[in-house]
Amino acid sequence: MPESVNAKIEPREQCRLEALAAYRVLDTPPEDDLDRLVRLAVGLFNVPIAAIALIDSNRLFLKASAGLPAGEIGYERPGGRGVFDLAEPLIIPDLREQGLNHPFQHVEPAVAFCAAVPLDAPEGTQLGVFLLLDTRRRDDFDLARVDRLGELARLALERLEIRRLDAACRISRARLEFIARGSPDAVLTCDDTGRLVFWNAGAQRLFGLTDTQAPGLEFASLLEAPSAAVFLDQLQALRRVEAAHAYAQDKLLVVQRRTGNLLLEVNLSRWWEAGCPAYSIIARDVSARNRREARLLGMANFDALTELPNAAMFRRALSGLMGANQPFALLLLGMEGLKAINDERGARVGDAALRSIGHRLRLFFSDDAILARLAGAEFGIALQGETEPDRVAGLCRGLFDALAEPLVLDGVAVELGCCVGVAFHPADASEVEGLMGDADLALYEARRQGDDSCRFFVPQLREAVVRRKKLTTELRSAIELGQFELFYQPQVDLHTREVIGAEALLRWRHPVAGVLLPEHFLAVLETLPNMQQVGRWILTSACRQAAVWRRVFPRFRISVNLFPAQLHHEQLLHTVQQALNESGLPPQALVLEVTEHTVLKPNPRLSQALADLCHAGVGVAFDDYGTGYASLSLLKRLPVTRLKLDRAFVANVPGDLGDAAVIQAVLYLGGRFRLDVIAEGIENEAQARFLREHGCGAGQGNHYGEPVPAPEFATRFLGPGPRPELATPRSN
Repeated sequence: MPESVNAKIEPREQCRLEALAAYRVLDTPPEDDLDRLVRLAVGLFNVPIAAIALIDSNRLFLKASAGLPAGEIGYERPGGRGVFDLAEPLIIPDLREQGLNHPFQHVEPAVAFCAAVPLDAPEGTQLGVFLLLDTRRRDDFDLARVDRLGELARLALERLEIRRLDAACRISRARLEFIARGSPDAVLTCDDTGRLVFWNAGAQRLFGLTDTQAPGLEFASLLEAPSAAVFLDQLQALRRVEAAHAYAQDKLLVVQRRTGNLLLEVNLSRWWEAGCPAYSIIARDVSARNRREARLLGMANFDALTELPNAAMFRRALSGLMGANQPFALLLLGMEGLKAINDERGARVGDAALRSIGHRLRLFFSDDAILARLAGAEFGIALQGETEPDRVAGLCRGLFDALAEPLVLDGVAVELGCCVGVAFHPADASEVEGLMGDADLALYEARRQGDDSCRFFVPQLREAVVRRKKLTTELRSAIELGQFELFYQPQVDLHTREVIGAEALLRWRHPVAGVLLPEHFLAVLETLPNMQQVGRWILTSACRQAAVWRRVFPRFRISVNLFPAQLHHEQLLHTVQQALNESGLPPQALVLEVTEHTVLKPNPRLSQALADLCHAGVGVAFDDYGTGYASLSLLKRLPVTRLKLDRAFVANVPGDLGDAAVIQAVLYLGGRFRLDVIAEGIENEAQARFLREHGCGAGQGNHYGEPVPAPEFATRFLGPGPRPELATPRSN
């Protein structure tokens, strides 16, 4: 290096560069064992880019890389320090937010996430970094992942250390022995017959040698017979090589009486010094290293909880089947109810549930089925050679039965629901991501149908996704622009026709389509992250409006429908109390309407929240009562104050004897449980008369008034003077 350059480098940095140069790895070709480590990192951490980057004076040399071309990258180091000159691991969730000047911004402009662990030589000098990069923000890189990245860095350093010792052999025996004294590896030198001349502390530890045993000992005597023969053959071969330096490497077994056999990686080198041959032996116990690599490889390919293949390995397996032109059915299984278990009983119990599900899947499917846990509560199954929808549908029915058996977790039986989406290769798609997407669309449709549903992919589902994405975008705009409003439908005393309350109903005033009913948008709205915001707005607005009307009509009560996620939210009690306090509406004037399917599974926290609300005076009504299948048990389990007769039963009375019988049964139950009963969907006087005659005291429907905005509701139903809609009910 020219003196003018040396003068600009601080002594400490000069020492670091000399230490790096001693490894003789700068500007050398890629090596399989280091490349294997970066590929392992890509799979283990689910990142597109991983590299072993050595820090030269003004560049990063990528000794091994995945996701980036091999070679060098310019590296600015003002004052001899750059972003990757580290004393400890570096984790940056999003480089774009930090505004850091990093060397990869010109090579891969989309880089966001960065994780780096220093590669330190045995004496503590930093050689470079083991680096991970991602094009998306990552907030999930916890201490456990940092430790795993550190393990990969240590494995890389072990390989680099072998390079340094081998490079020292090429200079002189004195140089080798000087470096060997500080090396953790076993370093020995021997004469032309294989007898030991020098050994370091690492060799004493590895072979159990003492200063009295080692001199003149044949190295081959430390090995088991077949390995000793290999070593002697290598030694003999090196004697015949005329080049200045010769090198051989192999995996050999060493015999240790106390601990048994160890697998060694042995590097044998020969060079000439003062006209005589010199031999070095660099040995490392790779048993532990192999175990670490196998464990990391397992973590990269298998799910730690269920011990099933993970998503990355599953995709590789699907790709292999497609490459072999193998037809198969892809099943995506979604388990329902695990989030509630995690919320109510903790992650430990949730993890136990996942392990149990993985075990049941292994028992149910044959050995040639490819199983995987993909993410969260979703599993993937590939059924090789299966192309018949009827056979797959039958298999899914059997799967539902196998998973329906309650899981016993910490002594408590827990029931989980599940749904399956199915796509076929090659009928539906010929590449992995397309087929996974098709099955995912089918799973979404199955979830819309409810637990124990199986749906097969059809092309129309892709069109539905396009419509859904458009609707999602429009709904986000509707929330931001305040396009939602509440309409109110009067609830009346069926005997006096007096307005006693109203149901608040959500409407979307779409800029093009006009006023839309919930059936056109509610299913998508409930999936948006800011759905809770809309739910709070509905509740608060309805309470405020009811408080105004109640000043004139003291008996007035408002009914508000709750979203399922809103109902199960841990802040339900607080949200309702806050709406009541802000509006000044007394709790007795509010009725919360819930549907049966949202409360089918036991939820102690929800039951307690509803009990607290009821204790405070808030009413709880079962909407669409009679359409579910767990009505009686729910009446016993949950604190309900009102039943709402579904319009499907009201529509056909008095003519339909079956519906009439259902209505009479619900009215009887209401009386026995001391619950109010209100009927919805009353369209004519004949229906109203039937309900009155059989003891139903309240109702709502277009016969008395359709839902209208608040100003119109006040004018038509609460204003002074006669109310024509109520005084003269509509006839048939």
